[in-house]
Amino acid sequence: MSENCPICETISTKKKTSSLTNAYDCPRCGKFVMHSDTEGLLPRLFDNEREKDKEEKVAVLSYAIRKMQKREPWTILNDGLIQAILKNPLPSLSDQANNLIIWFAENLSSGEQSLIQPLTHQ
Repeated sequence: MSENCPICETISTKKKTSSLTNAYDCPRCGKFVMHSDTEGLLPRLFDNEREKDKEEKVAVLSYAIRKMQKREPWTILNDGLIQAILKNPLPSLSDQANNLIIWFAENLSSGEQSLIQPLTHQ
């Protein structure tokens, strides 16, 4: 079932995994599982923020979820983890450049070219 991601609002695939949890496969955030109570917390975390601050929190959360998937294919989110993630800043420009180089090394073979598109590489 398609539904907006509760974190970044990108159209995502939502699957009910139990009566209390939902699994999302989001092109921006990646794959994560979230308790329905935690989903209810997200609007309260973002509502009183200025638009710029809200966008930064969304970016921090999306980045952290995507990064956690290097260890586990599905990230399990709860209130405490989300609040801990939101205390971190976005990666620095040098960290972002390093991440891009690592992505190239993991996804391209020598001499291969790739088209990087915003919808699949956010």
